[in-house]
Amino acid sequence: MKQKIIELLFKYIPILAKKLWPGFRDSLIGNRTPKIIDFRNEPASNNVILFLHGFSGDSATTFGNIPQYIKEDDRLNGWDMFSVGYSSNQMPSLGIGIWAAIPDITKLADFLNTTIHNQFVKYKQIAIVAHSMGGLVVQKALLELDAASRNRITYLLLFGTPSNGLNKAGVVKFWNRQLRDMASDGSFVTTLRKKWDETFATGYPFSFKVVAGTDDEFVPTASSQQPFDKKYCEVVSGNHLAIVKPDDKNHAGYQLIIATLTKTVFNNPFTDKEAINLLQGNYTDVVNNLLPQKDELDKKGLAKLIFALEGLGRSDEAIKILEDSTLAANNSDMLGIIGGRYKRRYLNNYQSKDVAKAAEYYKRALDTATQNTNDELIYYAAINLAFLSLMNENNNGMKAYAQTALDAAKNCPDNYWKTATVAEASLYLGDMEGAKMGYIKAAVQAGVREKLSMYANAYIGYTAIKKSDKEDDFIKLLKEQLLA
Repeated sequence: MKQKIIELLFKYIPILAKKLWPGFRDSLIGNRTPKIIDFRNEPASNNVILFLHGFSGDSATTFGNIPQYIKEDDRLNGWDMFSVGYSSNQMPSLGIGIWAAIPDITKLADFLNTTIHNQFVKYKQIAIVAHSMGGLVVQKALLELDAASRNRITYLLLFGTPSNGLNKAGVVKFWNRQLRDMASDGSFVTTLRKKWDETFATGYPFSFKVVAGTDDEFVPTASSQQPFDKKYCEVVSGNHLAIVKPDDKNHAGYQLIIATLTKTVFNNPFTDKEAINLLQGNYTDVVNNLLPQKDELDKKGLAKLIFALEGLGRSDEAIKILEDSTLAANNSDMLGIIGGRYKRRYLNNYQSKDVAKAAEYYKRALDTATQNTNDELIYYAAINLAFLSLMNENNNGMKAYAQTALDAAKNCPDNYWKTATVAEASLYLGDMEGAKMGYIKAAVQAGVREKLSMYANAYIGYTAIKKSDKEDDFIKLLKEQLLA
């Protein structure tokens, strides 16, 4: 038997090595060809639109139907279109380590410049539409381009790009390990901003738009728009991913691209003045308007005030207003909101006192919901208590609260939050098949924003249980179902 095994090894190892070596070699030396998708390529065209996705996206799907819609618009005949992708060995995924490849931004910027110099050398006008951290690649590239090539860039639109870095206190754990390099005061960001301001001190040689999403949970408006004059800034409805994935041609992000390229007026359908003020960083205006009447605000107004205070770094004041509000006295929903603020603060700074305060309010929310036999609020409070118990390494508490959430959810009508709760509870109870099926079902039911929230809780919870962030089949499933 032993001799047979040895014979098989000698027979098949060379075959396997021959098949596996090319891919292994390419991953070591960075020899995988970036994928460039040709959406339209006409020999007589003098103009080109280049789409550049973020590190978590891909050249085929990030911009959804936008290329097809442009092809159907006669006003943009004569514009070729290409989506510039990154090679897979250069592209960190959305999740742990998202900022971990700072040097790759320089490599990708060099690749983009080479492409502009060579593959796209014939075009007299180049429009670049970049999403998320693809916008950092573009900015880095433009700073390195020679003057003649830079003058061919006639339009630049950045969607959800963290141009000013991210505040350490504003990013949940699953985003990265090397945040110091991409903090707003980190060397990469400060150098990029300094060189950008010096290079374009007298103005931009291209039409420039910086776009934020109303519901962008990953890149706050302070990061995407603060470095630039307000005249270049626009806010469109949607979250980080949806702002470049139109459901139809009325989609604000698509309409902004068309208006920019055709030099027409952009009519933004998003008109909530206070929400736009929040998103554009005008937190002071909102606070000045709402703070004097804080005791008379309804839940919606109170939420806007809290968000604005947090945007100004006044989170302690925001929490105190919530705690003092008569709306929260015996209201399970409002008690949960207060618990959520402490939970969010914990995920920002990982201080045990915030876990304790979050648990205190979620327990009060659970007690109130139980007294009122409100199963939806029971499972909402209980699943958060299960998560907090896990953060406290209290596995017994985690399982007990998870079971409470599971039992309450059974009595409630189906919706994506119930489905996600069942999935998360199953995860905490060790039922991995139930968790997988639940997240697959929730992904079908939920919108992009909700899926991102589900992913954050699932990822943090699962890696805490496993005590490892190494990617496995379950993490791959979460990414495929909730980040696609």
